[in-house]
Amino acid sequence: MKRYALSNKLQHTCRAGLIAGLLMLPGFLEAQCQLIDDYSDPGRWTQVGTLMEVTAGSAVFLEGCPDGEQRRIHAPIGATLFSESTFTADIDFEVIDIGDIPVPSVGHILIALTAGTQDPLSDCPDIPCTGNPPGTQDGIMVMYATPDTGVGEVHFKIVVKNGKDELVSDAIFNGVLDTWFYLRLERPLATQVRLSIYSDPARTKEIDGSPVVLDIPESVGGLTHVQHGNVARWNPERQLLGKVDNLCLEYAMTSSVDDRQAASGFNIYPNPVSSLLYIDGAGPVDVVLYDLQGAPLMRSYDVHSVDLSRIAAGTYLLKLRSPAEVVVKRVLKL
Repeated sequence: MKRYALSNKLQHTCRAGLIAGLLMLPGFLEAQCQLIDDYSDPGRWTQVGTLMEVTAGSAVFLEGCPDGEQRRIHAPIGATLFSESTFTADIDFEVIDIGDIPVPSVGHILIALTAGTQDPLSDCPDIPCTGNPPGTQDGIMVMYATPDTGVGEVHFKIVVKNGKDELVSDAIFNGVLDTWFYLRLERPLATQVRLSIYSDPARTKEIDGSPVVLDIPESVGGLTHVQHGNVARWNPERQLLGKVDNLCLEYAMTSSVDDRQAASGFNIYPNPVSSLLYIDGAGPVDVVLYDLQGAPLMRSYDVHSVDLSRIAAGTYLLKLRSPAEVVVKRVLKL
């Protein structure tokens, strides 16, 4: 296994110091994330098996954290994300080294939102996951893996469990080691999941091949836990040395766009709109406008209105976030 590159370690230490300072400012990030964790408290997480631990302020894949039996951690989200609930999950991921059999080999779950505490991909009866029974628990996750064919092409991808059915996105290929990646996993629509990988902590510079989008059944839901770990059903020579940090999970706990419009404390008008859309509520809000494919088109912060005059005519989803709630409203642009 490779050791840390000193320059990368120093660079990330500086970034972590800046983040830690910002976290001390009142209202920073907490207003944006219902679940935020810097992995400073191991007691928040339940460990299953060995070599996947919360230690030294990170969730760490230790000694290669080989596949082949359960090695994972999980923690409650604090809410149930239903089928139509939207969410955005950010994590930082450092990869140091991976397995070699003899080509590069890895197969690990960097983050999973699951409908329970079972292994994300298998209904394991024990730590060795005897028999590798197929998983029946719903889940939405990011896998860092290489193909079963042994060609060694390292990539990120979305994997979704809908009961026994398993859906997989296209891959974002990147085999660079000794580096940090900044991941964003989103469910902007009930029927879509999006994965974006960035090279900078501000998440402004996407790597080649990012993002990927996966269409999913609307029925996927009931998500109650977040997990990190290996894949119990795969070859133990698939290994990962690395760590996850700075989890931020933002979600809108509602059952449908129409229900959100009726039940939320926000009122938007005029709708349909040709230019300026006004937002009535308890105060200024942060907004993101999405098209119906889930692509973000514009963002505004601390506003009471948004100018949609340059947006093409059509139907869009407007996500509104205040310290009290996150809701999504349907907007018709004339």
